[in-house]
Amino acid sequence: AILQLAVMGKLVPQDPIDRPASELLKKIEKEKERLVKEGKIKEPKTLSKITIEEEPYDLPKGWQWVNLQDLFAVVTDGDHQAPPKSDDGIPFLVIGNLNTGKVTLEGCRFVPHDYFESLDWGRKPSANDILYTVTGSYGIPIFIDSNLEFCVQRHVAILKSVKSSPVEYLTHLLKSKYALQYAISVATGIAQKTVPLSGLRKMPIAVPPINEQHRIVIKINRLMALCDNLEKQIDETNSKKTNLLNTVMTKF
Repeated sequence: AILQLAVMGKLVPQDPIDRPASELLKKIEKEKERLVKEGKIKEPKTLSKITIEEEPYDLPKGWQWVNLQDLFAVVTDGDHQAPPKSDDGIPFLVIGNLNTGKVTLEGCRFVPHDYFESLDWGRKPSANDILYTVTGSYGIPIFIDSNLEFCVQRHVAILKSVKSSPVEYLTHLLKSKYALQYAISVATGIAQKTVPLSGLRKMPIAVPPINEQHRIVIKINRLMALCDNLEKQIDETNSKKTNLLNTVMTKF
């Protein structure tokens, strides 16, 4: 509920002096143009703009609907070729290393350094990028907060950021009910559902002004911490009740 209110612009009040989201989008576009010139990414295919009829819901003034692809340098996935195995080297992560919402290296495989170096820039996750599971346990976003070198299997999407990409806000958005429902709507397959990259790139994203994004992230973090504390207190209370009942049952 907290995340749903946030992505609809109902969690924090709007400030009329905030610069509109369109200014942030211009910065992202310029940074992507620089990456194209540097040869790190190819000229992205232009996706059709979201029409008024396609907008999932109404947005506050200053917000803007865009495709997910518009907010990142590239939206890609892991190498589709089976990587060479190694006893050590660079960690190679599969969905099992990510399905808790965090990166864990426990039990992970490794690939040689030269294989890792041969990968395209977009297939090397780094700090401030977002991973997103697309097969099986799909719809799990993972924000990368370290410079650890690793690569991922093709069942994991890599949302490669630029400096201006609003990654903290987007990580929360991708955890929302709205984002999950969208993923469900575009997933294909029968035995094992997969969110295609083409569908992921087209996900309609509600972008707030940058200052409002900061306020939203702060408010979400505070409320989530409160929810965690309440959950902990409930668990402790239930545990005490269970222990008391066991004591009573044992004695009587």
